[in-house]
Amino acid sequence: MTYQIIFQKAQEYGLFFCGILLKTIHASFDLRTVSFLEQLLIVMLHQQVTFKQKRDINRHDSVRI
Repeated sequence: MTYQIIFQKAQEYGLFFCGILLKTIHASFDLRTVSFLEQLLIVMLHQQVTFKQKRDINRHDSVRI
């Protein structure tokens, strides 16, 4: 996944700080470190989205009761 796509996804899910963090990462580190930190950020972003989806599902379940 490229930098632009990650940045776009981060913004879509309201994780603006992720985008800022990515810009800082790209400005500050060598390529190997950037790659590792991007992978870490992708995992964090995925977990945040999954958590949000589970929370939304739980919210809908509680409304039904």
